[in-house]
Amino acid sequence: MSKQMNRRFSHGKEKGAARGDDRNLVLVDEDFQDADFEDRVWLYWQRHGRKTIAGATALFVAIIAAIVWVESGKMRTASLQAEYASAKTPEAKLAFARANEGHPIAGTAYFAAGREFSEAGKYAEAADAFGNAGRVFADLEDFSAMRDRATVSEAVVRARAGTEGAEENAFALLKKLAGTPGADPLCRGQAMYELAAAALAAGNLAEARLWLDEMDRSLDPSNFWQMRKSALISAEPRLAFAEEPVAAPAKNAAETPSADAPGVPAEKS
Repeated sequence: MSKQMNRRFSHGKEKGAARGDDRNLVLVDEDFQDADFEDRVWLYWQRHGRKTIAGATALFVAIIAAIVWVESGKMRTASLQAEYASAKTPEAKLAFARANEGHPIAGTAYFAAGREFSEAGKYAEAADAFGNAGRVFADLEDFSAMRDRATVSEAVVRARAGTEGAEENAFALLKKLAGTPGADPLCRGQAMYELAAAALAAGNLAEARLWLDEMDRSLDPSNFWQMRKSALISAEPRLAFAEEPVAAPAKNAAETPSADAPGVPAEKS
């Protein structure tokens, strides 16, 4: 310890120690203003050494915990990806998805199973798988586009299922998606197109024309389904000419399609 430091402590004790208080006090006054760097570091360590060690230890533990968390997440993701790749059948994909509910890869597995069921002509099973995919994606942030894709896929295959009430449920899903401004533009466009095509297939030109007009009002001209709409009109030129005014399409998701709803044949007199 330098002479200056020793002199400083003795002066501080005489100057700053209260009568009857025998605690060791370390004070900084004008005698210490010219202390060298080594003395200043020593004094700082005497005052704050324990706090510095505790803070450094806490920071080190936090960094290690963060590294472990990130690496464990990577390992789990890699493990899930390998397990998903080993699911070769739609049934295996369903089992994998059920075992990993809440993870995005579960939604992907449900969606893939739905697609494979659809390709095999198992439309009821495909609809259920797509419905589960939409449910998983709906509970996750930043997966709204996948949720909407699952919804429109469910509606399309459900309409083909042929089971009781399947067609009505399909139209309800499509109408809900078509009437949601914040939905993915491509999925919303497909929903409107499917409703127009179903109405045209049923011979209901007014409903088909109504949905095509809704596409013009709601979608960007560059939307892929706008191009498909043009092809639909080319196949049925009468769609380009309005015969009489019609009301705007119902957008209430809970509404059951009536006899004049899109895709439902109008009653013959």
